[in-house]
Amino acid sequence: MEIREELEYGVTDNYSLSVYLNFASESFRDVSQQPPVNRSSFDFDGVSLENRFMVLNPANHAVGLTLYLEPRFSGSEAEIEEKIILGQRYGDWKWAFNIVHATEWSDNLRTTEGELEADLGVARDLGKGWSLGIECRNHNELPDYRIWENTALFVGPVVSYRQEKWWAALSVMPQIFGANFNGDPDGNSWLELEGHERLNVRLLFSISL
Repeated sequence: MEIREELEYGVTDNYSLSVYLNFASESFRDVSQQPPVNRSSFDFDGVSLENRFMVLNPANHAVGLTLYLEPRFSGSEAEIEEKIILGQRYGDWKWAFNIVHATEWSDNLRTTEGELEADLGVARDLGKGWSLGIECRNHNELPDYRIWENTALFVGPVVSYRQEKWWAALSVMPQIFGANFNGDPDGNSWLELEGHERLNVRLLFSISL
């Protein structure tokens, strides 16, 4: 479980800046021990600084374009994430497509891992603040940028509710396909469970100050 608190500030009409406090919680059954041992942890996962710059406003162009850069640092770990964000609205319909690349340094910055991701979402406004849609997420891991270790595809519904001063969105995306290209360490022939979850659930909640 990842818990992130964000404070966002609109610097200009095209540029916004956000500060994140990141926390991570993990619980699992360690079957490598005999007898198996239940393990859990809750850790501070560093501070992130998100930068978003709107290159093309979707209100004035056929497709909106935003560039995204987010560095994160937690002492023993660091990460830089870049995104290209495309999107547009047509009446009650709206869509967004993200191309994501990230480089993560762990183990006291001695280990490097690359990540590639593509995200697509389509939603329709239902009226009275509600909207319903579907999201797709494909995530890939590249240890040391030497091998393409795995891939996982998540697809599921998203529902959101918006008021003037706050909004919330919930997405539930089961993994529908996955593969590990370095053997089959998880023993599953159609899902990738060694580096990815079986189910992604995300809840976003925002308040306008």
